[in-house]
Amino acid sequence: MAVDTTNQAGKPLFYGFGANAILLLALFVLLAVVPFLPGHHAENLLSRIVWSIVIVAGLARSSGNRFFLWAALIIAGPTLASRWIDIPGGAMTGSLVIALFLLLISAHILVDIFARRQIGIDQIFGSVNVYLLLGVLFARLHLAVAIQSPDAYMMGDISLAAAVSQAGQELEDVLYYFSFTTMTTLGYGDIRPVSHVARMLSMGEAVVGQLFIAILIARIVGVHAAQSVDDA
Repeated sequence: MAVDTTNQAGKPLFYGFGANAILLLALFVLLAVVPFLPGHHAENLLSRIVWSIVIVAGLARSSGNRFFLWAALIIAGPTLASRWIDIPGGAMTGSLVIALFLLLISAHILVDIFARRQIGIDQIFGSVNVYLLLGVLFARLHLAVAIQSPDAYMMGDISLAAAVSQAGQELEDVLYYFSFTTMTTLGYGDIRPVSHVARMLSMGEAVVGQLFIAILIARIVGVHAAQSVDDA
């Protein structure tokens, strides 16, 4: 029996697979490789190149929807500029612009997943991408809050910014760690949100992380069950 390799729109099930795979690889390098490289700095050349690949892959992933593509294109310019141009006092604005761009890309991937009647490897990769993008998105928001108010997050008895500086680490990298431990509700307690904004943001991230897993898994299982019934 021939296997149907098209979705309800007549496009291949692997449509968008390349962009999702590249985006996933870029996110992996950004989160799991770059921070461990010798002499790593959040604004060094390699970090900027990897961020550029993430942005371009996000744009490619949005090409299937005109609204999301144009919205992402409008924000892509300032997003790229925020990674390549050091603007005095622009770190907080740059973090917010990047967060908005990641939100658009995540929304497009989710809309695509929930519109499908069949689940393939593209949707699986897309789901992982959205989860990682949400973690990075919230990390950028936490960074914006920490830049605006250095005492918003504490590590021990001193501010997170001071603790990171003393340890010779990058605030951006530490906030990636804080973001993902918050989103997974792991919460070791070594970093504490203190300000009202930081606490509300952390609470919102924990809720989003749990709802994402519950709703997305329910959707994927439901579609898979429907596929099994159709194939029977």
